[in-house]
Amino acid sequence: MKNVESFLKELKGHKIDISLSKGDLKVTFKEDTLTDAIVNELKSRKKEIIDYLTKKEISNLDRIPQAEEDPNGYPLTPTQRRAWILNQLEGYNFAYNMHETLVIEGDFDFALFEEALHDLIEKYEILRTVFRGDDEGVPRQFVKPAGDIGFKMEFKDISHQENAFENLKITILEEIKVVFDLLKGPLVKCIVYKTEPRKWVILFVLHHIVGDSKSVGIMKREVLILYTARKHGRNWKEISEPLRIQYKDFAVWKENLINSDAVRKQREYWLSQFADKVPVLELPLDNPRPVQRMVKAGLSRLTIESDLLKEFKAFCTGQHATLFTG
Repeated sequence: MKNVESFLKELKGHKIDISLSKGDLKVTFKEDTLTDAIVNELKSRKKEIIDYLTKKEISNLDRIPQAEEDPNGYPLTPTQRRAWILNQLEGYNFAYNMHETLVIEGDFDFALFEEALHDLIEKYEILRTVFRGDDEGVPRQFVKPAGDIGFKMEFKDISHQENAFENLKITILEEIKVVFDLLKGPLVKCIVYKTEPRKWVILFVLHHIVGDSKSVGIMKREVLILYTARKHGRNWKEISEPLRIQYKDFAVWKENLINSDAVRKQREYWLSQFADKVPVLELPLDNPRPVQRMVKAGLSRLTIESDLLKEFKAFCTGQHATLFTG
């Protein structure tokens, strides 16, 4: 008996196409090509063929293709959609702003650094992406040309202030509350503070809908690389290959994956698991929850000894859980 791949290739040669549709086989054929022998083999090997096509479908989605240009915009990823919905329901909330700082001591060229940031915005489409709803209110993301996003770096000289560097922490806590306009952009902001004659603090702020904490770290690292390149008269295209895919490409791929037959089966499984009433998760709290949700938070650090950490990892592995949920 031929393997599934050879069998399907043979059928294709007879103008018979086998595909998945809602978890079942869909057979497309021309008149008189589908013989009783082929029908019987399809029936006897149905589960085998479905398993093969399901794995192939997932495999084909592993490599993210470039999305076709669409003047009507691109879909949002689930994470972006959540940020968009919360923005519509709650109004703007600075809790969705990400920030990072960079300290530079010595010579600093403001103009070259701003050019490096423009290089970064040109390289990464997500930094010049805006969001708006279509005629039915469904949010879509649109990539603007680098020259149309309207990004400008700010400069503030506070070197004349007493304890400028130490007091800057308070200023930054206010600056990161910037209100971004998802419809117009840009959704990234940069302020350069001069705290001493040869000391600068650079603040990066961006909305969570276009990045996360890791994104800000990448942004900080790459802008330094681009700034150094600019000092030597080069731009990003001379030191870095253009990206094969951008975030919009990932968003389109993710949308296709979510709507694929393979994921549909997984979704149906989990919906069936929680078909009955889902129990409320009761976690022990050190303080009662406030009536109104707040965005204030604290940070607590704890050092765990290596032996205890190994035991904890082993425990999580045994429970099929990550360290985060453990």
